[in-house]
Order: sequence, then structure tokens, then C-alpha cells
Amino acid sequence: MSKTSKAKQLMTICLSVPLAAGAVFVAPTASANYAVVKVFDTPEVQYINVRNTADTSSNENIIDTISAGSFVWPMCWISGSAVPSPFSGQPASTIWYRIPGYPTGLVSHAYLDTGGNDSRDELY
Repeated sequence: MSKTSKAKQLMTICLSVPLAAGAVFVAPTASANYAVVKVFDTPEVQYINVRNTADTSSNENIIDTISAGSFVWPMCWISGSAVPSPFSGQPASTIWYRIPGYPTGLVSHAYLDTGGNDSRDELY
């Protein structure tokens, strides 16, 4: 599948999620186009915050936490505030992933083992 087709599919999913509010949520079937990624499980990371905005300026937007070693399914990504890497020498990330199970749940790429530094292309 071309990157253009993948991008269109991803945009369709991201735009469809808010429209489904109040409707019965049906999880899509597994597909090679999506990845399940692991929350880093190291002494530096015990959990990640799930936020309702892609912004770390306040703790008031934290809606939940996910334990280290858990798996999440990034549905789409947006740019947001920079989150420092928990590992020294690694760059901060401005990529935030929307995850299912929350109306506006977002987690930072900085705490996910996606297999790359800028995982937008690797995940989809």
C-alpha cells in the first residue's frame, strides 16, 4: 500500500473517531497497517500519562496512567509540546499518539518503544 493510501486511511480513522461519540464503538480488526507498541519498561519509566491534550504545561489534563510494559495501539498522531526522552542523549519528541479507550486520550512518543526515533513512517 502506498504512503498516500496509508495517509488517507489514517486521516479517515482520525476524523471518524470523534464522529462515533455516543455510538457503539466497534474495534477494527487487526491489520498490517497498524502497530501495537510497548510502553518502555525500564528503571527510568514506571508509567506514562494519558492526557486529553498534547500539552505537558499542566497536570490537570492527565486523565489516566498506563503502566510500564503495557501495550498501546496508536490510532493516529498529532504534534504537541516537546516531551524529553527518559534516556540520556536522546532527543525530545513532539509526537503524540491518540489511543483507543479514551475520548481524547493522547500519549507521548517519547515513552513508547516504536522501533525508531521518528516513528510516523515506521508505524503506518
